[in-house]
Amino acid sequence: MPPSAYLKTSLARFNDRGALIRRDVELMLEGLRVKGRFLDELCQKIRRHREEDFAPLREARREAWASWDERLKRVEEWMGSTADLHRSATMLRAWRDSALGFDRAYALSRKYTASLEQKAAKFENKLHALGERLRDWTSRLGTKEAELREFVERQAVKDTEILVSKARKRPYLDFVFNEREEEGRISLELKKLRTTANRVLERIASAEKWAAQKAESNPDQFEAKKTYLVESWRPFHGRFTALREAALNQALEFEEGRRRLRWIYEQVQRMRVVEESVPQRRPLLQRLFDSKAEN
Repeated sequence: MPPSAYLKTSLARFNDRGALIRRDVELMLEGLRVKGRFLDELCQKIRRHREEDFAPLREARREAWASWDERLKRVEEWMGSTADLHRSATMLRAWRDSALGFDRAYALSRKYTASLEQKAAKFENKLHALGERLRDWTSRLGTKEAELREFVERQAVKDTEILVSKARKRPYLDFVFNEREEEGRISLELKKLRTTANRVLERIASAEKWAAQKAESNPDQFEAKKTYLVESWRPFHGRFTALREAALNQALEFEEGRRRLRWIYEQVQRMRVVEESVPQRRPLLQRLFDSKAEN
């Protein structure tokens, strides 16, 4: 069946409209292509202008980096020279401090050695006096120990418990109490002597260490001064070392006396006191009535 006239008319009108639309689109695209070519040319011109502008900036940057490299090199050279100056200044300050320190040490060395001489003499006197006290103390303890051993051996033969009266035990107790007080005094004196010797030796060692440190700044110049100072102190180092050894020997003797005193104390504590029976006194009325009855 052939299409109707209305349909043919609609198709013809639709085809005409499509042709018009295509022609409009082609015209629009042509205009956009023209504008696109214009924009491309404009972008190229802008790019060329920017490249022309960047060229002097790149050159300026290269020149700036070269300038900064040169400046940094000069700064490094200055730092190297200042480091050398700093090391030299440090060495000079150390040399000055060492020189002034040794001058002061020379001035104080005589006073220090005189003080050490006085301390050593005083130490020797105290050590001698303490030795006499210690020998007397140990002698008394030895005598009392021998007496107690003889007493204990006699009681051991009897195979009985040690029984004594209060009057018999009192001298032993008094002896123990007195000698324990003497023990405390001797112990304190020995401690003071050891502390004094250790303190003097530590100070001498510190002085020698100080002299060695000061001589390190310039050994060729200060080694002789250091040796002079150390040699002036060294005899006292040996002297106080010997005195400390003597004090330690006395401490060993003192410990032996302590052991004896503990044994004496233990033996005295083992002594049992015999309770003495005292006759009880009769009341007064009973004594009065008894006397009347007798009369």
